[in-house]
Amino acid sequence: ILEGTQVIDVTSTEAFLVRKDSDGGDIFTVDTTNSDVTIGGQTIISTAATDQKLILAGSNDPYIQFQEGTTNRAIIQWNSGSDALHFGNTEESENMYLADNGLGIGTAAPDQTLHVMKASAGTVDSQGNSVLTLENNAAAFLQFLTPSSDQGLMFGDVADNDIGAVFYQHSDNSMHFRTNTATAMSITSAGSVGIGTTAPASLNSFATTLHITSATPSIRLESGGGNWEIGNDGSGVLNFYKGTAKFLALDANSRISLSNNDGNTSNTVFGKNAFT
Repeated sequence: ILEGTQVIDVTSTEAFLVRKDSDGGDIFTVDTTNSDVTIGGQTIISTAATDQKLILAGSNDPYIQFQEGTTNRAIIQWNSGSDALHFGNTEESENMYLADNGLGIGTAAPDQTLHVMKASAGTVDSQGNSVLTLENNAAAFLQFLTPSSDQGLMFGDVADNDIGAVFYQHSDNSMHFRTNTATAMSITSAGSVGIGTTAPASLNSFATTLHITSATPSIRLESGGGNWEIGNDGSGVLNFYKGTAKFLALDANSRISLSNNDGNTSNTVFGKNAFT
């Protein structure tokens, strides 16, 4: 239905045109030469080989809205306030934002390339080298779900795309840590830890030399009947303690000193020279 001064006109280059007689301005034009659709002088659809586009122009945050019947279901909107493209269920319920510096889910101001926010953690920014940021105001986890296959994290470089890894093996419920493409440490479903072996025979199994480095390194054996400790006191002497009492000492000259802790006799020393 056309009313007032609007007319339909067809020219040699325009298949369809709506024009105001009062000022001659074209309101709606379909151009058959350039295959363009123009509204108010602004090309909104162009099918030219070098310029295919659909343009939404407006001064008040233009958007595309999706409806089911008369119910609004989704919206895509450019928001000049946040300088980002918003995606949401409605204009008031947006949950994904494409900004200059990245994609935010749950935040209109992503810290890094991908920022997923369930709730704000407070006044804190993600580390500058991070690519993925997961944020919440309580616990935050990265969840992996598969039927029964292995799951984990891979670390790579230009020479090897899986040179390091941390992965969980569902077939036997074990956890493995890989360095330089080889498994360096494994934890079985029973809690046994293997270093240099994927099948530890005991709670802690080492397929290599165990090094303990400190000023006074020691190993403590704890039980309900009392604690024993084997350690180096820093002087090069290997000492054996029960609780805090020294029972035996071995020095670098293969001399052994047995401590008599009953207070009645002196220590017993085995070796040619006096124990120092």
